[in-house]
Amino acid sequence: MIRKHILFVDLITCEKAQESTDEVRVSLLVGNNVVASRFVELSKASPTRQFEQFSAEFDDTIDVKIVEEDRLSVPLFGSISTADDFIDSDTIWGLVNPADAGKTFTRTLAGDGAKYVLTMRIEFNPAFVAGSDRRAAAIAQVSATSAVALQAAGGTMWPNITANQLLSDMLFRLNNSDLSTFPAGSMNKSGTLLPMQGPANLCGPAAIVFELLIRRPDRYVAMLLELYATGAFHGRTRKFVAGQDLRNSLLMHKNQSMNAADWMLMATLRDDMNVLMDYAGDNAAAVIQFGNTDFFDMAAGSSTMFAVHTWCAEVLRMRPWYESTWLWGEADGLTQAKKVLDEGGVAFIMCSSGLVDEDKNENLAPVPTHWVAMTGAFPGKPLHVKSKSIFGDDKFAFQLFSWGSLWNIERGEEDFEDETWGYLYARESWDSA
Repeated sequence: MIRKHILFVDLITCEKAQESTDEVRVSLLVGNNVVASRFVELSKASPTRQFEQFSAEFDDTIDVKIVEEDRLSVPLFGSISTADDFIDSDTIWGLVNPADAGKTFTRTLAGDGAKYVLTMRIEFNPAFVAGSDRRAAAIAQVSATSAVALQAAGGTMWPNITANQLLSDMLFRLNNSDLSTFPAGSMNKSGTLLPMQGPANLCGPAAIVFELLIRRPDRYVAMLLELYATGAFHGRTRKFVAGQDLRNSLLMHKNQSMNAADWMLMATLRDDMNVLMDYAGDNAAAVIQFGNTDFFDMAAGSSTMFAVHTWCAEVLRMRPWYESTWLWGEADGLTQAKKVLDEGGVAFIMCSSGLVDEDKNENLAPVPTHWVAMTGAFPGKPLHVKSKSIFGDDKFAFQLFSWGSLWNIERGEEDFEDETWGYLYARESWDSA
């Protein structure tokens, strides 16, 4: 999996040694997994060692750890480690300011009577930047698509969405879906740049479409063009079909802020998965109204973990699994989510709306009504800070996608546990095509 940053460890300096000669191992960890390590011997006579090709790729954070190894020389087997003295560790964050790329910085790691200084630098990963070629190719494909030809193919299939509108809305999403251009620590609460379900009650499909758009814009384009022309699109092993009532829906006319590309993909995912209830977005038979969306469609638009599991496998083409936190496991689940993200996977949270916006649960008991996509750590803050008192409140900080925006979330232990109901993870793509 190609990651955004590369950390280079160039130099280690021993400012205080445990023994006359310290046998030191420096390890780099992503998601608690050691991805690179080096062993060096340092002494007062030779306190500095230059590293060659000591680096590791990472997205948001990477940990560096130093241990002092006690080694024993054994005939025939050479030098082997007999014990490790943990010295210290530190978390390194990715670049916030692109101008800092390549600049050297130091971290001091000290403990157990020893003190070491690491000289490091961070670069953007050229291979990751090259991954934007998929987005550029997708933009070029949409720009080159004839609206006249597309209209002729799908105009009768989607009578209330013109080809020009769809192509324009696709380009808008593609041009604004590079998360590396979003300022670190910012929240785009406008809900305009990223996929947005509007009043359509399609938070589960919205989270899936968000991940599809940022990870595989080429598939995003292919699915939408096929869907407009034929009323259906193919996933990994099955076809997703938009019913005629959905294709004739007037929701796009009722809510001019809805993006046509968002609506078509999200609504088709939801409509195809329903067995007992049909989803159209504007069911005329319903009499209970919530804003611009009726009660029937509110229910038909809700997504279970089984649906999100299917979409992960079929649309994102990744291997999913679900872990419930109805009774316990919220904190461990968040740690696992960050680990999966660090390894190139995706993590969705079944939650109450109040996890994203505390005002959403005002005067209501938290219930599992919402799906969000976790995008990583809250820039500059630890994921989980444990209380020093048994009567204290642990603190959690992370970033997620919901309602067309990136949200930086900070919650105390009680609120976090009340509002989190389960995690659905996915990784290990079935194919690389």
